[in-house]
Amino acid sequence: MRQGKPYHVLLATIGSAGDVFPYMEIGRVLKAQGHRVTLMTTPLLAEMVADHGLDFAPFGDLDQLKSAAKDPKIHGEASGPGAFWDRLVAPNLLAIRRFVEALPKEEHPVVLCHTFLVPAAALARSAGRPITIINPILQPAFIRSALTRQTFGVPKLGPVTFGRWMPAALRRLITRKGEDRMINAPMLPALNALRHETGLPPVESFFGHIQEAADLYVPLFPTWFAAPQADWPAPRVQGDFIFYQALKSQAVSPELQGFLDSGPAPVVFTAGTGNFQANRLYSIAIPVLKRLGLRAVFLTHVRDQLPDPLPEGMLWQPYAPFDKILPSACALVQHGGIGTTAEALRAGVPQLVTPFGYDQYDNARRIREMGAGTSVPFQHLTEEKFEKALSGLLATNRRRPTFAGSMATEEIVAAIFEAIGPASRS
Repeated sequence: MRQGKPYHVLLATIGSAGDVFPYMEIGRVLKAQGHRVTLMTTPLLAEMVADHGLDFAPFGDLDQLKSAAKDPKIHGEASGPGAFWDRLVAPNLLAIRRFVEALPKEEHPVVLCHTFLVPAAALARSAGRPITIINPILQPAFIRSALTRQTFGVPKLGPVTFGRWMPAALRRLITRKGEDRMINAPMLPALNALRHETGLPPVESFFGHIQEAADLYVPLFPTWFAAPQADWPAPRVQGDFIFYQALKSQAVSPELQGFLDSGPAPVVFTAGTGNFQANRLYSIAIPVLKRLGLRAVFLTHVRDQLPDPLPEGMLWQPYAPFDKILPSACALVQHGGIGTTAEALRAGVPQLVTPFGYDQYDNARRIREMGAGTSVPFQHLTEEKFEKALSGLLATNRRRPTFAGSMATEEIVAAIFEAIGPASRS
C-alpha cells in the first residue's frame, strides 16, 4: 500500500450518534482527499450518509433496531453489552465479509471499524482477500488494561473503580471473571460458531481477540482524558476527540431559538439518541425543575417519553446541534456517552451525568475528576438525589473550563495512513 494512492475505505460502526458522527467526519476528510468511502452502519442513517456524499452500506435492518429499542436489557449494567450484541451485532457478523467479497479483485480495502465490529472485520479475512483493519477506539473503557483506572457499573452496587492500587494479578482475575460473565458468555458462542464455519480458530476472550485482530489502533480521545498505558493494544496512533464539522452549519429551530431568547438559561437534557427508555429520568427531573424554578429543554426523538403538554418553561425538541445549544445552557443532564461528553467538555457546560451502563460510568468518573460535573447512577436516581446533585452543580454559578481537542481530523487521518503501510498485513 503506497502513501498517496486512493483507497476504498469502509467505515463500519454501530450504536448511537456518538458512535457514528466521528466516522462521518473521518469519511468527510477521506472523501475530500480523493478516496472512495463507504459508511456501513444502521439503515436508519442511510439518507443522512447519502446527503453528506458518502456511499452507504447497511449493517442490520430496521426490524432489528425496533426489537433492540424495546428490549430493557439493552440499558442494563450487566445485560447491556450482551443484549446489544444479540440484537444488533451477532445477526450481522458476516456483513463486512460480504462487502469485501463483492469488491473488485484489484481493490485492497481498508476497514476502520467500531470496537464491537472488529470481530466482524476479522471474519472478513477468511474471504482470502487482503484487508487492513483499523480500530478507532472511541472510549477508554473499551480498552482492556490492568494499568488504566477504569470504572464499571455493577448491578445494585453502582460504580466500582479498579485502580493501580490493586495488585495487577488480582485485578486481572476480577476483570476476567466479570468479562467472562458479561461479555464472553453472551458474545463468544455466536462469534466462534461463525469462525468455525469460515475455517478460523475459536477465540477465548472477546476483548483479547479485539486487541490482537486489528492492524492499527487509534484512541480517539486526548491523553488528558485517558493517558496511554504500556498494556494498551499496539501498533497505535494517538488521536483526539473528533467533532463532526458538518453539524456546524445546522441552526436551532425557530421555536428553540425563541425559547432560549425568552428567559434564563435552561437545563438541557439528553439521554442519548439510542435511549428509548428514559421515561423514569424525566419523571424524576420535571418535579425537581418545577421546585427549583428552572427552565429546561429536553432533547429526544421519542416524544412520548415526556408528558404532553409539558409544564410552563419546558420545551421538547427532537434534536438540536450541541455546539449551538450548550453555550446557552446553565447545565447539561446527560447519560455519559462519549460523544455527548466530548461536546460538553468543549462547551464548558456543567454536567450532571446519570450513567446506566457501557462506558458511561467510566466517563462520569473522568468528568468528576476533571471538575467538569457530578454524577448519580441511573439505578440509584431519586427525586431527592437528583435535586441535591443539580442544586449543588448550579450553586457554583460558573462555567467549567473548556477542553477542546487539539488535533484536527485531517491530522489524525494523515497519521493513520502514514502508519498503515508498515502495520498492514498485505
